[in-house]
Amino acid sequence: MATIVLVHGILGVGSELFPTHALPIRPVVDYFNGVKVHLEKSGIGVMAPTTPPLQAIEDRGKLLAQSLDSLPAGRVDIIAHSMGGLDARFVLHRYPDIAQRITSLTTIGTPHRGSAVADMVRSGTNALYDLAPAFLTRQIGALTDLTTARAQAFNEKTPDAGGVHYMNIAGVAPMNSQQLLLQLAAEIGKLSGANDGVVLRSSALYDKHEHLDDWPVDHFGEIGWASWRGGLSVQASDFYPDQHLERYNTLLAKIWSLPAR
Repeated sequence: MATIVLVHGILGVGSELFPTHALPIRPVVDYFNGVKVHLEKSGIGVMAPTTPPLQAIEDRGKLLAQSLDSLPAGRVDIIAHSMGGLDARFVLHRYPDIAQRITSLTTIGTPHRGSAVADMVRSGTNALYDLAPAFLTRQIGALTDLTTARAQAFNEKTPDAGGVHYMNIAGVAPMNSQQLLLQLAAEIGKLSGANDGVVLRSSALYDKHEHLDDWPVDHFGEIGWASWRGGLSVQASDFYPDQHLERYNTLLAKIWSLPAR
């Protein structure tokens, strides 16, 4: 059976809140919003590992590698959102035994060149970082790893794994997006140019990777969460934006067109 690995981004969670706990505890929120169940109904094996929400790429990557050590036999492809794409790139570079099992890695809204939003957040907390002990700053290492300077250093020391097909998707948020959080993020980062409200298109598309068609959604829409209209009423499109699962169907067709390793 073929397996798709769904890798969440910063502040996200996989299919279990505490993967090392003896009894599985399911999260209330499905990060990829229905994608896992949708793929499983098609007979595809799906793994959705959990990594620490705010730790550095290396720490998140090590735990991701532990999950990937238990991959079943057969073809394996990775779909990663946001920071999860950097975690996956780290694993494929650092762990060649895992990389040789992987046919492709598709990143969606991943800040391969860092995020201007992270630059502003990190620069505004320099004094706190200077005062905090090392063990504490390591727990929130993602805030540093997502800066443009750290991303450049990461790219220089993390070449792509041979034999893995890398693909990128950028989200381009509609101009009338009402997602308050994304509006705030864009204002903080002073984003200029096509973006998903958090990550510039130019950062989501890495030079050495195949670039797939842009998705006309914001950073949350990339994983199926629509802009909230406010009020007490809830409609289906609040949870499943138009074409959400169809976009993943199209992506899957592209993935299956690649020869397995």
